[in-house]
Amino acid sequence: MKAIRQGKNIILEPPRHLRTLVWLHGLGDSADGFLPLFENFQVVDDCKIVLLTAPIRPVTLNMGFEMTSWYDIAALGRRDMNEQVVESAGIISEVLDEERKLTDEVALGGFSQGGAMSLYTGLVHYPHPLKGIVSLSGYTMNYQIREDRKNIPVFLYNGKEDQMVSFEMAQEGFETTLRGANYEFHSEESLGHSISQSEIATLSEWFKKVFNLQL
Repeated sequence: MKAIRQGKNIILEPPRHLRTLVWLHGLGDSADGFLPLFENFQVVDDCKIVLLTAPIRPVTLNMGFEMTSWYDIAALGRRDMNEQVVESAGIISEVLDEERKLTDEVALGGFSQGGAMSLYTGLVHYPHPLKGIVSLSGYTMNYQIREDRKNIPVFLYNGKEDQMVSFEMAQEGFETTLRGANYEFHSEESLGHSISQSEIATLSEWFKKVFNLQL
């Protein structure tokens, strides 16, 4: 994989490009924060990875100090929608549109706040169906998903010891907001707000199914 920097974003180009995963980091992170993971975790060998970096904005949870954030967060455990969620979904949608010019197989995923953004963008905002949606240590917000998006495969993975995103809050949101959607929800007993080897292995198998590759 060849890493190409485009401003604050990073593109990992495979030798042969047949599909794309657009990835969103969590609060205060950047594309660079996930570069080591995707350099070592090959989704599939012909999958391009687009690592995006969120805008810098004041974050209420951080006492108003500026940091990379897809949207403002008032407090832990809050699932409120705001105009910044829609604004960021628009930015992400433009990237998805560019990738759809190159391949029909485009997936969207992210970690924590990025996972929450992926779910909203793919199931509500973006006008075209995606190949799959991933949310690691993420959650839903207060919205209603589109009926014509309920067949999109969705991968959810949360740790039961997560101190940032309450497992109970996340689970409740999935069961209500994603009712009727094509999702699978995985949990890990001792996992906190991070990504485990077991999680990556489970995600790898899911990607093979979603991309219709032989296991």
